[in-house]
Amino acid sequence: MTAREQLIRARMGMLALAEELQNISAACKRAGISRSHYYEIKDAFEKYGRDGLVPQERRRPRMPNETPPELVEKILEMTAKYPTYSYVRISQQLRLVGVGVSPPAVRGVWQRQGLTLRHQRLLWLEQKTAANGGVLTDRSPVTCCARTRTSSARSRVLAGSTSRPWSTPTVRSLSASCTCRRSR
Repeated sequence: MTAREQLIRARMGMLALAEELQNISAACKRAGISRSHYYEIKDAFEKYGRDGLVPQERRRPRMPNETPPELVEKILEMTAKYPTYSYVRISQQLRLVGVGVSPPAVRGVWQRQGLTLRHQRLLWLEQKTAANGGVLTDRSPVTCCARTRTSSARSRVLAGSTSRPWSTPTVRSLSASCTCRRSR
């Protein structure tokens, strides 16, 4: 017997007990529920029958300070476009396109989605791209940003400035069409 069936059975028993005793207060005391709850159960049974005795599914409440779903969608779009950017930089990029959002709001969305680490965002983008039937290539902005980072580490190693000798960067060449590279 499932929990749902047990609940229906208990509530049907409560209604039967009240009918048998002809005293709702005494039946409620025996069952350990309030009279107002008894009347809620009775009304639900009269309106919907046996199915009305099961608690109805409720939508998740929307809190007043919650980030609006439209804004969450725009944040995730920008995150997919620039997965290696920090939350501050994503906020700045959104402001450039006319969407006013604070860096903590971006960070909060990332936390709820499990995207706080760069590695998590890249894996998320890879899964999202694979689900849509796309392929990430070397010419994607995602890998260009990642290669910019490794190429600068590689150039430090080649120049003899090894601050972390245990790290071995992968050798990749930057494509000429990389648009994400910034001059510093």
